[in-house]
Amino acid sequence: MTTHNALRAYDALHVYFTKLVNDNFLWQLIDFPTRKENILDLLLTNIPEKIINISGYDDVIIPITNSLTFKLTYKLSSASNHPNVLFTISKEQTRWH
Repeated sequence: MTTHNALRAYDALHVYFTKLVNDNFLWQLIDFPTRKENILDLLLTNIPEKIINISGYDDVIIPITNSLTFKLTYKLSSASNHPNVLFTISKEQTRWH
């Protein structure tokens, strides 16, 4: 692949990814460097108000990277009248025997 074709392919991927993010109303929440001076990590969401306390910490194993932490403030609704069901299939219920 020539350098020109490689740049065109890169541009096409960039446009496709940007369109995918925009079309799905996603927000990129990492706004600080995660690899030296570059922002290379993505935290995409369509509910940015539910993700708080995003932080980056120096990684002690790989010094050029950061570890990311965040808190998700989202509650799952409880299943009201639906019991938890565990499916168990015995050999007798199958047609394999």
